[in-house]
Amino acid sequence: ANALYLVNLDTVPVVAFATGHSEAITTSTSTSFTGLLNDNNFEVKEFNMLTDEIPEDASIVVLGMPTTDYTSEELSKLEAYLGDEKMASSRTLYVMTAPNAGWSSMPNLSSFLAEWGMEPQSQEVLESNTNNTLYNMPYAIFANVTDSVLSKTYDNVVKVQAAPVKRLFTANNDISTYSVIETSDTAYLSNDEKVLETPETDTYTILAFAQRYMDNQGKICANVVVDGCAADFYDGSSLLGNSTFGNKDVTLDLIKNLTGTTDTRVGLTVNQTQTNTMDISASSAVTWSIGMMLFTIVVPVAVLVIGLVIFLRRRHL
Repeated sequence: ANALYLVNLDTVPVVAFATGHSEAITTSTSTSFTGLLNDNNFEVKEFNMLTDEIPEDASIVVLGMPTTDYTSEELSKLEAYLGDEKMASSRTLYVMTAPNAGWSSMPNLSSFLAEWGMEPQSQEVLESNTNNTLYNMPYAIFANVTDSVLSKTYDNVVKVQAAPVKRLFTANNDISTYSVIETSDTAYLSNDEKVLETPETDTYTILAFAQRYMDNQGKICANVVVDGCAADFYDGSSLLGNSTFGNKDVTLDLIKNLTGTTDTRVGLTVNQTQTNTMDISASSAVTWSIGMMLFTIVVPVAVLVIGLVIFLRRRHL
């Protein structure tokens, strides 16, 4: 159904992965995520931030957990991409991060994100209440999806080895920030063993969202997302592919929201169906009886009788 819808779409949303900064998440290391996008009628591209221009048709540019800082020229590309007042549809910069991202060595990109009201942290979010963890693992947290951006209810959204994202403001001039995915109030941050002994619990944002309206109607927006759980997108993670968890639904709905997609033909969720193989069981005695009696005796005798009947009738014509 998705393939039939795809050929009839007027515009196919494009998700472009940026390379050039030793990104941990690329089209080759995140085939589960790119496959999910392709299956749901999003086109995936890849380009080099250092040498290439940002694709003009890109609805979302993904910075998949970069490990080296951006130059001023590259940041100017991103500013021009987000600030183009002639854009015909919403545009988004999607930044993935993790506790080991090393933001202290990326001051330029950090300053750029700070202008949008978000500051990714280098700590890890843990959970002190085992009822809010998966298999009693403090780093596998059942997270909450707020209604600030996504209005649906999502069950079993699990974030593994996630980093918090600090919101520097809720509104500043024409930019507003939102907490999309956050922990319970029993979560805490870990940097060393001392923190583990007496953790200070609080609610932490895992995925933050900043938005600026680019038209008077609020239909075209420039968006910046900082996702503290890059582990979701690794091929080794089963969170996006397992229907038990709500991660796939949240991801698709967020991507649709960011691209301003209202066409129901885009984002039609593809679920794999496990079929049961039906077989007929029989004992060896039953199988031997059927083989000998039916195919060795009954069928040949029936053919012989039919042949004799036809032969005798023809003789008397």
